[in-house]
Amino acid sequence: MPLLTLLAKYSGAVMTDIHKHLPKIVKLVRTAISAAPRDPDALAWEASKQSIRDQLSAFLPASYGIGNGPIINAAGQSSFPVDIIIYDKTRATNEALTETSTACSLKSVLVALQFTSALQLAGPDPALETMRSVKRLQPYRQIPIANKSEPVVSTRNERLPRQAFPLGIVFARGHEPGRGEPLDAHETFCQRFSALVTGYTVGERPDYIYVLEREVYYRNPVLDGRGLKGFELGVCWEPDHQNAESCYVCKERSFRRHFYYAHMCPNCGDLNYVKRLQTADLHGSVALVTGGRLHIGQAVALKLLRAGASVIITTRFPHDAARRYAQEADFASWSERLEIYGLDLRQLAAIQRCTAYIQQQYGRLDILINNAAQTVRRPPAFYAHLMDFELQSSTELPAALQPLLKSELSNALPITSQASEVEALEFVSGGSQHSLIPALAPSVLPCYLRSP
Repeated sequence: MPLLTLLAKYSGAVMTDIHKHLPKIVKLVRTAISAAPRDPDALAWEASKQSIRDQLSAFLPASYGIGNGPIINAAGQSSFPVDIIIYDKTRATNEALTETSTACSLKSVLVALQFTSALQLAGPDPALETMRSVKRLQPYRQIPIANKSEPVVSTRNERLPRQAFPLGIVFARGHEPGRGEPLDAHETFCQRFSALVTGYTVGERPDYIYVLEREVYYRNPVLDGRGLKGFELGVCWEPDHQNAESCYVCKERSFRRHFYYAHMCPNCGDLNYVKRLQTADLHGSVALVTGGRLHIGQAVALKLLRAGASVIITTRFPHDAARRYAQEADFASWSERLEIYGLDLRQLAAIQRCTAYIQQQYGRLDILINNAAQTVRRPPAFYAHLMDFELQSSTELPAALQPLLKSELSNALPITSQASEVEALEFVSGGSQHSLIPALAPSVLPCYLRSP
């Protein structure tokens, strides 16, 4: 029995505690790569990797071995050469598995590290292909479902499942934007990054991929021991939370930060993000969205329009709503299917007229989204900046906006001289009409305008 194995056995010391040392290994490697020349030639890049090997050898306990080259399994199958191999000397064998002296036995390997200056998002990426060759050296071992209601977050040191070893970690300084393409925005990059990784089967992916200049990393979702549902992306945004935070949805505490939803855990964030991108063919459908001027209502209406539906939105500020929708980049592709109807849902008669108008013009309603609600109380002055534009006649509006206000154009009422005396103005539909609410002086009727 090797001397190091005997020492570990009888002293009771855990000499190769990779769970304890992994965060420090990652930090050391990240610091070294960031300090390396930005565009090194082959010799400089190899020198940087050798420097990292030397630093790891000096930092880790003597029970760890540091090497590089291919990894070989008991059947004699070999991986592509790996930049850095961290292995457990107490488990190393003296078997002459190959004639290649640099080959490392899979049985003793703890972590395989691979470096690249630019991740190839269009694929295949050489660093990920190297990790695939390592993962293929042994059959994929299913990670059991974790039997715990809440993860341990008292420490950042993860207790990684033994089925995941050897761990595969890729470090990329940046990524290759592609021929003639600029660097992607954050969300677009994360989408392309996720598409690259999920192109590999779960058992062939690296366990971690760090894209340093993007401050983004991938963590294989199987490490959570939840069982995969099919929506997991595994992309997180750096830096992690300083202290474990409760997820906005499931309330589970986590250090990791989803790449799009900063206040959700990665699992809930992935589910919500995938749902956000889902769509369906709604051509021929008629939808009504109340309170569709901005925020959630506008997002819902745009989603329906881009899926092919004809959409009517209601709002107390139809001119402003038309201006907002016209600012969308793809406005021309769906503008003919959008109608904006001025409506105050506090007026029962106005609701009845709106219902009759929809029945007359569309004949049916397939989708109803009741988004409008009375939530935050606002003083009349809050909406003062909208008044001048809303008081304009429909025919005075920009030509691109007029087709959106079909009901208003078909039978508009003239704006009366009351406008100069109105303290708080609001617009409603009056049988396909755009009319003014009378002056809302405190002696007549207290009114608190609400959005949208």
